[in-house]
Amino acid sequence: MNRLQQQIRDHLVGAYGFDAETVAHLLGAAIQNVKEIVLALDAATAQGDWATVDHKGHSLKGVALNVGLTELGGLGKEIELAAKDSAAAAQTVPPLLARIQALARGLEQE
Repeated sequence: MNRLQQQIRDHLVGAYGFDAETVAHLLGAAIQNVKEIVLALDAATAQGDWATVDHKGHSLKGVALNVGLTELGGLGKEIELAAKDSAAAAQTVPPLLARIQALARGLEQE
């Protein structure tokens, strides 16, 4: 279990009192959800589809904050807000996406 996975585990046990089986299930679901959202963010960014980036950023924020990943949740909020300014999004979204992708890769590592 890596640092980010441990952070999720600690949050789910501390905030909700979940047992080990529930934590394992939610951890796997969170990792899968983040992976899918990041893939969608990447595709939408490549296409300049800022409405989808906005929506997926909001989804990322929700998933991340629900499992205690405050840094990733904060980046989800940042990319969501950046996508709302379509005139600047082509410059502001890609660096945020790169930071999100780095954290998501760290989440998947053992």
